[in-house]
Amino acid sequence: MDSAHFYVTLKDDFFDKYQENEAVNLFDDLENPYHDAMDRLTPGKIYPVMNVEDDGRALTVIDDLGRLWTAVTGLFKFADN
Repeated sequence: MDSAHFYVTLKDDFFDKYQENEAVNLFDDLENPYHDAMDRLTPGKIYPVMNVEDDGRALTVIDDLGRLWTAVTGLFKFADN
């Protein structure tokens, strides 16, 4: 496996955004990126970025179960490893 390009963690306002999106159902017919992230990532944990995709709009990280997962960059902020 390739080495990490850089490291990220969920943004500080992740819980607020997660609750807002659950309350108003902004993503009725689409995957909810906040819900998906809550199922696969732990807030405060640092994740290695293995790939940058879609002209920088998506990152592939290794999730809590050790699987590759691609998500929108808006969920993340840079982190020190």
